[in-house]
Amino acid sequence: MSPARTVRQPLGALRAAALGLALAGAPALQAAGLDACTADAGLAAALLPAPALATESLSRLPEVRAAQAEASTAQARRRRLELGPYEWSAKAGTARRRDQAGGRYPEQEVGLETAMRWPAKAAADRELGAQEAGIGELALSHAWQQAARRLLDDWFELLRESRAAELLEDQALLAQRQLALTERRVLAGEVAARDRLLAEAELARADAAAAQARLRAQARLRALQARHAGLTPPAADVWPGLPQSLQGVAGPDSARWTEACAAGILAEHPELALMQARARQSLLKAQRAELERTGDPTLGLRVARERGGAENLLGVYASMPLGGEARRAAALEAQGEAQAAQDRLAETRQRVGLEAAQAAAAYPAALAVWRKLETARTQAERGAQLQARAYELGEGSLPELLIARRSAIDATLAAEAAALDALQGLARLQVDRRQLWSMPGR
Repeated sequence: MSPARTVRQPLGALRAAALGLALAGAPALQAAGLDACTADAGLAAALLPAPALATESLSRLPEVRAAQAEASTAQARRRRLELGPYEWSAKAGTARRRDQAGGRYPEQEVGLETAMRWPAKAAADRELGAQEAGIGELALSHAWQQAARRLLDDWFELLRESRAAELLEDQALLAQRQLALTERRVLAGEVAARDRLLAEAELARADAAAAQARLRAQARLRALQARHAGLTPPAADVWPGLPQSLQGVAGPDSARWTEACAAGILAEHPELALMQARARQSLLKAQRAELERTGDPTLGLRVARERGGAENLLGVYASMPLGGEARRAAALEAQGEAQAAQDRLAETRQRVGLEAAQAAAAYPAALAVWRKLETARTQAERGAQLQARAYELGEGSLPELLIARRSAIDATLAAEAAALDALQGLARLQVDRRQLWSMPGR
């Protein structure tokens, strides 16, 4: 078997593998429908920054600007590949001839030469150039999506800490009112003095918890504005009615909805598209390296003036490198890189598929968790109200009331965190489907 055939046969297998990976799951994607993730899309809008502000802030991020520069660089690489590596070379020389008869003659020579790409190589370079430009655009899209995901995560972390601080501040105010009430009852002789000590301790605990929550919220705000100056959290009056809007959401049909939504995410996933493009690029490079085993000819024109002008020469010449083991090794190296790229694509497809399935399942799961925690919150708040009434009537103790109120605030914090989880899961689907904070002009 010839050396050329030992390389060309694996390249055929690589092309088949690339086509199989690119088409895997295509019927399922078409059957799933690409609008599955749009259910309840407007629920989180009131909590999110204005789209114009968010996209402007994302466009200023260093990683996005770097990706934009890389996309422009990829266009330059495309042009370079289209033009080819060869330029014209000019040469000139002079000499003095002396013969046995004693004659001395000045001689001059000039030449012009260039290497010429074979047409198959020029076509391969044009295809590689187009692939380079496409990869630059896909890398920019991937960088934008990653930045949008991080903004979403930072935003909801700020919302969680801010909302927890608000609730704990309300709890501290309630503890302050409870202390005032207890002091009046102690002075009236209705309760023992130890109740005042318990109420003072509860107020100190509630104040400390609220102060810690405020510090966490301020730290989150500083972290957000360090990357996104100009983005501010929504007004406090936006949140109170929003969890109730989730009450009317039936929630998606779990199995079918999740599968269709994950398929829709995969169909538009920039990282997967980027890895597919890079795998295709590696295959094209392997094919180009195989073509390079045949060297490019060099063509030249030579004009010479000899024996002081008595003889004038005009000639053309051609040369071609003879391919050897070095070129064969380069082709094998490119083939190995192409195989590695196909394996990385397969790994990316598995990982991204799992991430898409988890993202699609997160919203309905968080919605179900919130409903349970909302029920627990309602019951805990009702229990705390009843315990407060019993304490006022002298039928309950202060320790029992404080325990009931702590249970109520814990249930409230858990329920509201779960509501934010559900809304974040929904917003994440919109980001992944490019329905939220999409890159301008794309």
